[in-house]
Amino acid sequence: MTLTILPVTADRDVRRFVTFPWRIYRTDPHWVPPLIEAQMDRLDTARNPFWRNAERALWLVERDGVPVGTIAAIIDHTHNRTLTETLGTFGFFECANDQSVADLLLKTAADWLAARGMTAMRGPFNPSSTDEVGFLIEGFDTRPALLEAHTPAYYPALIESAGFKKHLDTMAWLVEVGPEPQDRAAVFPEKLIRVAERARARSGVRVRTIDMAHWDAEIGLAHRIFNAGLAHSGRSWIPRRHLSRRSRARRSASP
Repeated sequence: MTLTILPVTADRDVRRFVTFPWRIYRTDPHWVPPLIEAQMDRLDTARNPFWRNAERALWLVERDGVPVGTIAAIIDHTHNRTLTETLGTFGFFECANDQSVADLLLKTAADWLAARGMTAMRGPFNPSSTDEVGFLIEGFDTRPALLEAHTPAYYPALIESAGFKKHLDTMAWLVEVGPEPQDRAAVFPEKLIRVAERARARSGVRVRTIDMAHWDAEIGLAHRIFNAGLAHSGRSWIPRRHLSRRSRARRSASP
């Protein structure tokens, strides 16, 4: 049986790309399907502000005419310019449990990035580090939170067998509470409350609700805090123009 990798350019092909995950997750009761049009918008270089400072290429692999995998190769120029890197990323990786398919997808993305001067590839980022990132390695029996990756259990083995190694681990914590009213002592660990109180006393930090009457100023403040917090972490910054009234446990790997 023959594998064929096809560049995805036309709108009808992008829709095939976006809807392919339904083949992978059709028996997974915990997968939460994305809105198809939202995924189309996310990949649309004219509609998603992320692509103003980034570029990408999409591919779909077929076996005898049947889709078996997808991948995107991405260059985030804002990230590379800010951190003085030549990092390429891959994203939207979905794959049948077949090493030959995974190898073809990853090699194609890596070759495209290398041809454009990138010296490393990391992922998955869908499409940036402020979207869904990484592969799930624990917690397959739970539903993901917003912007949390949810992937099949066999993905890490495919990636590692293709020559990649872990870049970092990230954690998502699940807090379960009953229907009755709860105070914070009943919901959060005592140590967390103690540390938070100590930090507030030392820094004078306070928590308040957003002032909707001054939306632009509030978003500007959130933008500055976000970028300052990630300044030395290797995560991508968000350009200010991407934030406006009109815009809206995982693992990442590197070779």
